[in-house]
Amino acid sequence: MRLRPMGVAFGVVVCAASHGCSAEVELRGRGDPPASMPRAAAALPVAGSMAGTTGGQPGVSQPFSVAGSPAPAPIAAPPAAISGGSGPECGREKYRGEPGKLTIYTLFDESISMLLWWGPVTEAFTRFLNDPRSAGINIGLKFYGLECDANFYSQPDVAIGPLPQNVNALREQLSSRIPLAQTPMMQALQGATMAAQRRATEHPDEKVVILLVTDAASGFGEGDPEDCYSTVPQTAEAAARALAATPSIQTYVLGLSDGDGLNMLSRAGGTGEAFIADPSAPDKVSEAMDAIRKRALPCDYALPAGGEATPKLVNLELSATTGASVVPGVDNAQACDPALGGWYYDNPTAPKRLITCPATCERLGAVTEANVVLGCPTVQGPD
Repeated sequence: MRLRPMGVAFGVVVCAASHGCSAEVELRGRGDPPASMPRAAAALPVAGSMAGTTGGQPGVSQPFSVAGSPAPAPIAAPPAAISGGSGPECGREKYRGEPGKLTIYTLFDESISMLLWWGPVTEAFTRFLNDPRSAGINIGLKFYGLECDANFYSQPDVAIGPLPQNVNALREQLSSRIPLAQTPMMQALQGATMAAQRRATEHPDEKVVILLVTDAASGFGEGDPEDCYSTVPQTAEAAARALAATPSIQTYVLGLSDGDGLNMLSRAGGTGEAFIADPSAPDKVSEAMDAIRKRALPCDYALPAGGEATPKLVNLELSATTGASVVPGVDNAQACDPALGGWYYDNPTAPKRLITCPATCERLGAVTEANVVLGCPTVQGPD
């Protein structure tokens, strides 16, 4: 799951029920008093920290680490049941959760219009790579501009690898390039989507996103043959297809010039408005990269290893000082409610993770416990 850069801990409660559950779901641990699960999600204030249940000791916090957080090493062992009994009961079996990891496939514009500010921009990007808050993020890099074949952009110039281990290879590429190409952005995004989906399929515990760094100049959007006839609507359509695909891939845009085309592309990629920065000011570019990192960090929960999860019998419950609430399930990222939030599966046919919608993700700072409950009908979000 994604969290702001601060020390946090969480626990995941799993219910593997062999018998039916009513609309009011009882959630309790060994020796705990019963508590009711409401049917609809409630807004959670943004405050506080997260603590949960670990290794057979209900109420004991278990620290975990996510990319960008100075917490101890992440849980290496698979989730293990804390409480048992002669048979499964809804809410009795508790599992430790595994936080998601962030992987960024970076597309770097190598068009000739980037030449004026290549130094400041690559300097700012290198700062981002060396920032301790980026440690643990996986990053791959592909420059685009010379080819019209989408397949070319599915093979990175720097293979995906974790930071800080991958910093030297990335920095070497950034310092050795001279931007003299064009802007075939549609083909580049199509190829990056291939690479990102391949990575997400091979590593289901990772949240894989595309980061597009561009000044969006050199004829982009006009269907110029030098840009491989790439246009804004076609590129936005490619981003929308990536978002709707399985696995779903979001596209973040770091724009070095303002323009409606970049916002259209970013919105189609599921990340709202583009992040715009003055390319002549490294500090501004660094601030934009920091904002993207915060927004992109995973906000998801693993289904328990060994749990008998039936897709329509899964619920996500969040507890805060104000009480517990059930987050409604939705079909996909596009179905996320902007106010109520929700969650959806990384892969509807073979789910491994529950991904929370942006509105829910923003509330996780106030959560004291996160529970994945199996065996009870999924509380559905609004149609």
